[in-house]
Amino acid sequence: MIMKKQLLLFVMILLPLVASADAVEIDGIYYNLITKAKGAEVTSNPDKYSGDIVLPQEVKAGQF
Repeated sequence: MIMKKQLLLFVMILLPLVASADAVEIDGIYYNLITKAKGAEVTSNPDKYSGDIVLPQEVKAGQF
């Protein structure tokens, strides 16, 4: 039983490392870059987004 609790604790500690992403700002839009999936997702902006927002089809390494 103690071993299961220790394993659960270990997995919980490592979970943020697995789910981590690099946040970058490109043209006023903040993205989480997910390297393993070679993708990006829009994340929150400290100043809040407003108006029409146009997202590019792809983000290239030279943009950030």
